[in-house]
Amino acid sequence: MKLLTGWLEFAARRPWTVLVLAAILTLAAGWYTSANLGINTDTKTLVPADEPFRVAEDAYVKAFPDNDDVILIVIQDRDAMATDRAARAMAAALNRQPELFSYVFAPGTGPYFDRNGLLYLETDKLAAVLDRLAAAQPALAIMTQDPSLRGLFGVLDQALLTGGPLPPAFTDVMSGLTAAADAVRDDKPVPGGLLQGAMGEGGPNTRLVLTRLKLDFSQALSAETGVERLKAVTAELRESGEIAPGTTVRLTGDVVLSYEELLSVTEGVQIAGTVSLILLILILGWGLRSIRLIGAAYATLTVGLVWTSAFAALTVGELNMISASCAVLFIGLGIDYAIHFCLRYAENVSSGMEKRVALVDTGRRVGPALALCVISSSIGFLSFTFTEYKGFADLGVIAAGGVLMAFLAGLIVLPALLAVTGVPRRALWRPVAVSDLKTRWRDRIAWTILALAILAVPVAFGARFDFSTLALKDPTSESVTALEDLTEEQGNIGYAAYMLAENKAAAALLADRLRALPEVESVITPEDYVPSDQDEKLAMIEESAMFMWPVFNPENKAAPPSEAERRASVQAFADRAATTGSLTPETAQTVAALRASLLKLLEDPAGDQKLRRLEAGLVGDVQAQVDRLRLAFEASPVTFADLPADMLARDIAPTGQISVTAVPSGDMRDHEQLAAFARAVSAVDPLASGRAIGEAGMGRIVLEAFEIASALTIVLVSLLLYAILRRWRDVLLVLAPLAVAGSLTTAIAVLTGIQFNFANVIVLPLLLGFGIDSAVHLVLRRRETGSVDGVMESSTPRAVTLSALTTIASFGSLSLSPHWGTASLGLLLTVAMVMIELSAQLVLPALMRWLDGGRAKA
Repeated sequence: MKLLTGWLEFAARRPWTVLVLAAILTLAAGWYTSANLGINTDTKTLVPADEPFRVAEDAYVKAFPDNDDVILIVIQDRDAMATDRAARAMAAALNRQPELFSYVFAPGTGPYFDRNGLLYLETDKLAAVLDRLAAAQPALAIMTQDPSLRGLFGVLDQALLTGGPLPPAFTDVMSGLTAAADAVRDDKPVPGGLLQGAMGEGGPNTRLVLTRLKLDFSQALSAETGVERLKAVTAELRESGEIAPGTTVRLTGDVVLSYEELLSVTEGVQIAGTVSLILLILILGWGLRSIRLIGAAYATLTVGLVWTSAFAALTVGELNMISASCAVLFIGLGIDYAIHFCLRYAENVSSGMEKRVALVDTGRRVGPALALCVISSSIGFLSFTFTEYKGFADLGVIAAGGVLMAFLAGLIVLPALLAVTGVPRRALWRPVAVSDLKTRWRDRIAWTILALAILAVPVAFGARFDFSTLALKDPTSESVTALEDLTEEQGNIGYAAYMLAENKAAAALLADRLRALPEVESVITPEDYVPSDQDEKLAMIEESAMFMWPVFNPENKAAPPSEAERRASVQAFADRAATTGSLTPETAQTVAALRASLLKLLEDPAGDQKLRRLEAGLVGDVQAQVDRLRLAFEASPVTFADLPADMLARDIAPTGQISVTAVPSGDMRDHEQLAAFARAVSAVDPLASGRAIGEAGMGRIVLEAFEIASALTIVLVSLLLYAILRRWRDVLLVLAPLAVAGSLTTAIAVLTGIQFNFANVIVLPLLLGFGIDSAVHLVLRRRETGSVDGVMESSTPRAVTLSALTTIASFGSLSLSPHWGTASLGLLLTVAMVMIELSAQLVLPALMRWLDGGRAKA
């Protein structure tokens, strides 16, 4: 205490000396931070490398490096040919950039699939495709003889002459033709593949292109260059017409999911930081009513933030996706010490003390309480360092250093600033606090809150932990929606478990054991890449090849049309479309729209030139597509030896190891079913890896971190409080608001459907650390004043109110983040701080008054 008093007297006498030294130290800290504080966006490094699921994952990646950190390019279109064309174009474009994309694979493309692709369809699906080809055969035969607008409109003209209802395929063709004619008239790329759409599948056709980026995790956005280049390649292919306007291209996979998550986290922190600083000004303006005090508090906060950054650079050296939120947490917590110091100083000055004496007295009176809060908060944060989860451990170290830096700045910089600026008496205003309520109302509300907290205990036990990584991400982001759509269409392949077998026999044995599990829907080995039911499918293809003969072998090919013939064929169709009256209303509307668009094109001054562009875009590649279709009808029996090397390379390692894939049967959005699948597969092979295994393993580590941090914090904080307060009665009084707030916060989370996840599960251990601050100030002020009423009439409840409001504003701003993990953390912290504030200012005084009354009677 003598040391503290001596320092405050020195700061009061020589404030400019202190401020100059602090400025030099702050500049040096800022330089050190910029030179040494890095960022690591590799989420794998957040858990120890010797964790079983990490060991399994590393072993699998070592055997199949090209299967790690793969980006999925999801390409979809109603037109199967357009989807295929886009996938081939994307793969070719990426292969031309090996310096950025180290691996490119487009399943279902290439010579092997051109010939054998039909064999990979399910039997009923193959039958549907062949039926559509049979229905389209007359039109295809005409188009192969005359691949021009003349042939195209000849087919459509004959369709209108039938007089009956047109099949949906022809309606789709006419709708597409309208869009193509409009695009040509507006000098935009022509959407092609209309004829192939007529014979393609009715729903969206999906093709995947897989690629790997060369990542640099020392960069803040390690995948930014590659992801942005992929988007640029997509735009270039659209511009060239290789990707049709109606074709969607979306990116997903762990790399893109992490990249978009980091973007949303960064955006959320920026939003939260800006909003919290603005709210801080408003709250301090309302509570302090002094530009001098506000300026001093803000300057102290800034200095503490710079010192904290330097501390982070010195201790952990880098930020990760969890610890990156420490800046916003610091704003909420770091300002508290300045608030308590400023208001106590203002109280002393208003009571008539000389300013220098008031400054020293403030430090002597508030310093011990602030020191106790720093130690308790540090215990709460440092408890995470005993856990295996690096994300929490680093955050704990930085946050503990942050509260220490805020405390030091409050005792070093703030007294010197106040000695320079002073506090005008007219600014000394008492902000409204909960303590201004009448005692009887405070007590009634307090006992009601206490009763609700007791009733909330059984509800709180219903809290659940969701360890799905998707639960943290922005649900509207492209990568998340693409993954969900892919899961909806292709099942749970994204949550598959991967295992290594030494040879084919071991792989077959492992596959049989996995197929016996109810949690497993299917098992895939390289042997499963040989098409099933080949005899039946080949017979169906051979039978269909006979009626496709005229398409593949046109007798008389027409000469290309002249401009006059091209224009005449378009005009003839337009005239026919005007006189047809037997169509359904929907089809008639489609035909009318096409006719109107074609007439506008014919009236265009550059109409002939645009008709040539329309023809090239629509039917310019008909012959190439028919040739590919002919090749598909030449399918022959496939054996394992016929499988292409690039397909097998993803499942058979150069060492001979074989990948066995188990696809889960349950709903992987349900974390309990996901955990059951992970347990079942791991019981068969402890070295299984994959998303489900990793998420279950991460969930276990985080829950253990939560349990260890909570237990350590409760024990150490209780011992600390007893060492300082020397009375278990006062220790329990300090902890009472925390218990009330914890019960109510958890119950509110259960009732509102907010599940605990990787980001927000740290709320409760954090509250055990800094949640006692308000109660500490009130209990120590109770010892100083000698009565509860004396506490409630002092500046302490108002300082507690302002501190709580600034913390709520800071934490609440996190809820604005598009990243749900950050937003849910902000929501729960806000609820918890509101509960702590109400408990500290209502329940705690009521308990103290009740205990004082009991002692008086005794």
